Amino acid sequence: MKIQGWYKVIKDEEYFKEFLGIFSEFHDYRITHIEYDFEKNHLMIYLRYDTDEEGAVLKFVNVKDMHICPCDDYEVSWLFGSGLKMLPSYSLFWYNVDDEDNIDEIKKDKNLTWIESEQIIFAWLDKDNQVAPLTDEQLNPVWRILNYETGKYESVQKHFRVFEV
Repeated sequence: MKIQGWYKVIKDEEYFKEFLGIFSEFHDYRITHIEYDFEKNHLMIYLRYDTDEEGAVLKFVNVKDMHICPCDDYEVSWLFGSGLKMLPSYSLFWYNVDDEDNIDEIKKDKNLTWIESEQIIFAWLDKDNQVAPLTDEQLNPVWRILNYETGKYESVQKHFRVFEV
């Protein structure tokens, strides 16, 4: 049975870029709250975009390890991006920084939030924080990207795949 509006991250390095691309690597999102279910060993991270018109929820299934960094400063609570890697054990490692990819360094940094789990499922949240299916516009957006050589913006069509749960 498929769960409407929920999608899974498949364990493929190329797909990680697509998944993060759907949410612009969570740039200009902030973590609003985190829920952990000890009995099920699931961790839910809720994020909101800066317009407050949309958000996302990441559900980490069978959590192996984690570090949650409480952020008590509103200005620094905004994410500049995030990353996702697959570890040699085939578990997934999500972290809230986009300019570092060395997992040992990420784990040493006490100011980062990171989660290692067997699986990640995700959903888009509408303005009322309700799970809603991703639209064709969200999955096939046209991005305006600056060409640094010409100094002009170019329109680039993106296509993101999702895999229903």
